[in-house]
Amino acid sequence: MITYNQNRIFLKANWLRLASANYAIDPSILKKHTPKGTILESYNGKYFVSLVAFRYCETRLLNIRIPYHHIFEEINLRFYVKREITPKNWRSEVAFTKLFFPKTALTLVAKHMYKENYETKNMRHKWSETENALFTSSSEYSSLFS
Repeated sequence: MITYNQNRIFLKANWLRLASANYAIDPSILKKHTPKGTILESYNGKYFVSLVAFRYCETRLLNIRIPYHHIFEEINLRFYVKREITPKNWRSEVAFTKLFFPKTALTLVAKHMYKENYETKNMRHKWSETENALFTSSSEYSSLFS
C-alpha cells in the first residue's frame, strides 16, 4: 500500500507469486546507481542485487479498479542501501536500477509518480503446483536486461 498523503491511499494491491534471486556483487558496480543521501548496505560484508518478479492482483489506484490494469506482472532489479535519518540512526531502503511492467499506461504512470526507471516489456509466466513442488518459468525474463 502506497499513500500520497496521510488520508488517501494512492496504490493498493496484493503481491502474489513472488520469485526472487539474490546475487553477491562487487560494490563498485553499484556506486553510480546509489541514490543521493544513501550508502550501500552490506550483509555479512557482502553486497547484493536481487532480481524480483511478482504479480499485482486486486490493484486499485485511488481506490478505483482500473479495467484491464488490476492484474499484471512486475519485474525489478534492485539493490540495498541505507540512509542516516538522525545521527547514528539508519534506515534500510531499496534502490532500483530497472523496473518492468507489461503495459504502457502502467509504465507512464509509474515513471511520473515514482520517478523510477520503468520500461514496458511483454511478459508471460507459467505457474504450476503439485503436492511437493512448485514450478514457475518465463520465456521473457532472459531478454529483459539485454
